[in-house]
Amino acid sequence: MRTFFGAIGGLAIFLLGMRLAGEGLQKAAGSGLKAALRRMTRNVGVSLLLGSIITVLTQSSSATTAMMVGLANAALMQLRQTIGIILGANLGATLTVQLITFDVTDYALLLVALGFMAMTASPRRRHRSLGQIALGFGLVFFGMGVMSSALRPLQSSSIFRGFLLGLDRHPVLAILGAAMFTAVTQSSNATMALVLSLGRQDLISLNTSVPIIMGATLGTCATALLSTIGGTTEAKRVGVAHVITKILGVVIFIPLMREVAGIAALSASTLPRQIANAHTIFNVGMTLLSLPLIPKLATLVTWLVPEAVESSIISKPLYLDKHAIETPLVALDNASKEVNRAGRIVLEMVGYGEGLFGKDPEGASRKIMARETVVDTLFKEITGYLVDVSKGDLDDEESRTNMNLLYVINDLEHIGDILVNLSHFARKKEDSNLSFSHEGQEEIAVMYRAVQKVLSESIEALAKWDSNIAEHVIRTIPEILRMERRLRLSHIARLQAGLERSRATSSIHLDVINSLVRIADHSGNIAEVIVGRMTAAAHRELGLNGGATGRGEVGAATESEAIPRAAQQ
Repeated sequence: MRTFFGAIGGLAIFLLGMRLAGEGLQKAAGSGLKAALRRMTRNVGVSLLLGSIITVLTQSSSATTAMMVGLANAALMQLRQTIGIILGANLGATLTVQLITFDVTDYALLLVALGFMAMTASPRRRHRSLGQIALGFGLVFFGMGVMSSALRPLQSSSIFRGFLLGLDRHPVLAILGAAMFTAVTQSSNATMALVLSLGRQDLISLNTSVPIIMGATLGTCATALLSTIGGTTEAKRVGVAHVITKILGVVIFIPLMREVAGIAALSASTLPRQIANAHTIFNVGMTLLSLPLIPKLATLVTWLVPEAVESSIISKPLYLDKHAIETPLVALDNASKEVNRAGRIVLEMVGYGEGLFGKDPEGASRKIMARETVVDTLFKEITGYLVDVSKGDLDDEESRTNMNLLYVINDLEHIGDILVNLSHFARKKEDSNLSFSHEGQEEIAVMYRAVQKVLSESIEALAKWDSNIAEHVIRTIPEILRMERRLRLSHIARLQAGLERSRATSSIHLDVINSLVRIADHSGNIAEVIVGRMTAAAHRELGLNGGATGRGEVGAATESEAIPRAAQQ
C-alpha cells in the first residue's frame, strides 16, 4: 500500500506542478499570444510552430484544442489550419516530456522555495509569474522523485515484472491500458511521468514503453470528444479531427514499434532518455506523415460532421467550461464564444421583430419571447462566469477583455428587453384594433431596417473583432438619430393635419421609434468597445443600465478614456 500511495501522491504532485507551470507560462507570455495566433496561422508550417508554442505554454493540448474551436467558430481560422495546430501540439508535447526526463530531484525543493519566494515577495507581476513557473517545475521534478522512490520496491516483485512481461508480449493491451489511464487522468503527461519513473528504476523495457506512449496519445481523444459535447458543428469537427489524427498515427506506427524502439535505443545511453526520445520519434513521425493528408483530412471531417442548424432555443451555455476558469486565456475565449452566440440570437430576434407590425404579429412575438428567455439565461451565466474569472490573477489585457465582455453582454441583454417591449406595443395595437397610417407604417419599416443593419454590423464586428466595421457603425448612429427626428416631425405633422389613425396610434408610434433608437444606442456601445472607447461613466454604470451612453453620446469621444484593444475574442 505504501508503494501505491507513494505513486499516486507523487503523480498528484506532478500534475499540480504541471498546472502551476502552465498558468505561470501563460501569464509570462501575455494574452498577446492569441492575437499572434490569428495573424500568423496563414500556412500550415506556421500553424505547426504555433501549435507547439501554445501547448508548451499551457502544458495542455486540450487547452490548445479549445482555442482552435473558438477561432473556427468565429470564422477566423479554417479547419485545415486548426488541424495544423493540432499536429503542432504533438510536437509541443515532446518538449515537455524531454524536460521532465532530466533527473534534478536533488534541486527540486530549491526550485519550489525560490519560486514560492518570488511569487509571494516580488512586487512585479512578471517576477511573480516566473516564480510560479519555477514553483510548478519544482513540484514536477519533486513529484517525479516521489514516484520513482515509491516504485523502487517493485524491483523485487516477480508479480509486477510478470505483468510488464505480459504487456511486452501483447502490445495492443499496453496501448489500450495506457489510453484508459490517460482518459481517466485527462493527461498524457501523467502517463509519461509514470513510465519514466518506472524507467528510472529499470522496471520497464523500452519495447514495452513504446506501445504505452502510443496509448497515451490515443487517450487524449477522450478529452477532445468530451469538450465537443453540446458544441457547434465547428467544435465537433475540431474534436473529430483531433481523434482521427491520433488514431491514424497509432495505426501507422503499430507495425513499426520495434523499429521506433531500436532507433531510440541508439539515441541515448539511459533508459529514461531513450523512452523520451521514443516519444519524440513517434510524435514527430506521426506529424510528418499526417502533414500531406491535411487537405483530405479536412474534407473527410467535413463529410463526417455535416453542417447543422444551430438551435438558438438551447438556453444552456455551450462554451462556459467551469474547469477553464483558472486558466484565463482559455476561459475568456470561452466567454467570448458565448457572448457571440448571444449576439446571434439577439440579431435573430430583431429579424423576427419586423413581423410584429406585419401579418403575423402573434407568431413573431412568440419567437421573440422564446429567444429572450435564452438571452436572459445566457446573460446571467456569462456574467457569473466572467465574475468568477475576474477573481483570478488576470493581467491588464485580460482584465480589459473581461470588462469588455461584461459590457457587451449587458448591452445585448438590454436589446432583448427592448424587443420584448416592442412585442407589448404590437399586442396593444392589435388588442385595440388599431392600425398605423400608411405613411407611419412605411416610416417605421424604413427605420427598423436601418437599425437592423446597424445591429447586424455591430454583431459582425464583434465576431471578427473588426475595428473598421465598428467605426462604420459609430459613424452611422448619427444618421439614425437624424432619421428619428425626421420621423417625429413627420408624425406631428400628421397629427396637426387631423389624421385619425395617427392620432389613435400616437403613443405606440412614438414608443416604437424610441425603442428603435435605443437599439441603435446599444449597437453603438458594442462598436465603441471594439474600437477601444468606453466612457468612465459607462464603466460606473455597468450592470445598472448596460452602459448606455444616451442618444447624444453614442460615438462621442468626450470623457472617453483610451483603452488598448482587447485580445481578439
